[in-house]
Amino acid sequence: MRWAKKMLLENPNSKVLFLLRDPRAVMMSQMHRLENPMKLNFTENLTYFCKYLGDDIEHAEILSNLFPGRVKVAHYEIGAMSPLLYTEALYKFIGLNMTDEVTQYVKSITNASHDEIGFGLGIVRKNSTEAVYSWRHTNSYKHAKLVDKMCGGLYGKLGYKMVSTKEELLSDTSLLVEPENPSMFVTTP
Repeated sequence: MRWAKKMLLENPNSKVLFLLRDPRAVMMSQMHRLENPMKLNFTENLTYFCKYLGDDIEHAEILSNLFPGRVKVAHYEIGAMSPLLYTEALYKFIGLNMTDEVTQYVKSITNASHDEIGFGLGIVRKNSTEAVYSWRHTNSYKHAKLVDKMCGGLYGKLGYKMVSTKEELLSDTSLLVEPENPSMFVTTP
């Protein structure tokens, strides 16, 4: 987010959208899917991740105050749970009306007949709601608690809550809570 201030100053019509996902989901995804060229262990990687996430959210707060209405944070989970309302909120933020074509496209990529990994523009999900919390069923409680311990100080600002029990981790209950600065976040209508 450090780069964004210069862009916002030089381009008065520009806006910044900071897409945010539950830090536990991000770390679990990285642990399973990304290469690790620096050969960092989970804790070392998590230390860097939490530091940079903290820096990004701090800069998002600063920029949101300096440029009211031009900087928003958007939870990935809300987008996956309510894709049409979320897309509508994002379009509203950038000052556009959602078209029928966009509505049809969102429906097609979040309610497909099967999962499909695209080479150009991302992933098509047969059930975006199911996909949003799938990480909770494929990872250890120990790793989730370690992320809570290392990044948990940011959760209030990010709008996430810590996991108290293994049962809570494995449930499909929302881990989103009201963030400390709700005006900075994209909300669905």
